[in-house]
Amino acid sequence: MNQTADSIGHMDERYADQCRRSLREEQTTSLAETDGWAHVDKDRVHADWDALYSEIVVSLDGARPEDDRGRRSWKARHHGAGRGVAVAA
Repeated sequence: MNQTADSIGHMDERYADQCRRSLREEQTTSLAETDGWAHVDKDRVHADWDALYSEIVVSLDGARPEDDRGRRSWKARHHGAGRGVAVAA
C-alpha cells in the first residue's frame, strides 16, 4: 500500500496538498500553452469523463490486485478523454 495513504479516505493531508498543487500547476501550464484548451471539445470530454468515472466507481467495489489490467485500461481512456479523443468502453 502507498506509504502516504492507507486508503483514499485516510490520505495524508500533506500528500493531498502536494497533489492539488501539482494539478493546479499542470493545468495552468496546459491552459497557457493551448489557448485555454481551445482544441478540445469540452462538452464531449466532460461526458466521456463522467461515463468513465461512473464505470470506475462501480467496478472498483470489491476489486482485487489481479484486476489491474482493467485499471490500466481506465487510465488510458482517462488520458484519451483529456486530449479530446474518442474513448471506447
